[in-house]
Amino acid sequence: MFWTRAQRNAASVQRGGVPPRRSSKVTSNVNEAAGWLTNVQRKQLPFATAGALTATAFDVRKHVIEKTFPRDFDLRNKRFAAAALRVDKANKRKLRAAVYDRRGREYLETQARGGIKKPIDGRNIAISTQHIKRTESGKVSAAKRPRAVLGKPNTFIRRTSSGGQILQKGRRKSAPLKTLYQLVPLARIPKRLRFYEDA
Repeated sequence: MFWTRAQRNAASVQRGGVPPRRSSKVTSNVNEAAGWLTNVQRKQLPFATAGALTATAFDVRKHVIEKTFPRDFDLRNKRFAAAALRVDKANKRKLRAAVYDRRGREYLETQARGGIKKPIDGRNIAISTQHIKRTESGKVSAAKRPRAVLGKPNTFIRRTSSGGQILQKGRRKSAPLKTLYQLVPLARIPKRLRFYEDA
């Protein structure tokens, strides 16, 4: 699951079932509210609450798919958000519902909160330039990743004190070098996906 889930009281559900701010998880204080109800009402309350929480989560998912992702990302694959986001439904024993990424991609959390990306191994992070074309889903294909392009005879690394570049020679001697990747020790990822503000 890609977003840390902030708790939300069922009493805060507004705007036709969409939580007003920054939550991908909705929970309930039904036990506190049940003290003044009759036995019949008390038995039915968890079912009603679970239904309301689940409906709210579906409303959040719909809004994020139709509004948030198209506004914040230039998506080549228009079906990406709909395919990625799922709803963890509430039930009478689990009075919380959540919107989550079914593949648990960490980069979506980073896009929603911002942060610093560090190399997992090696000295640097490779940041692609405009010369690396991405797939419809916005990814760099395996054939164009740093290790793959460095296997080609016309591509090499130029090291600098701050990192370096992965460069590609042109077919002609007079052709300028193309910078395919910038090599940096870390990268600051700005907050880009306003999921928590919209949810």
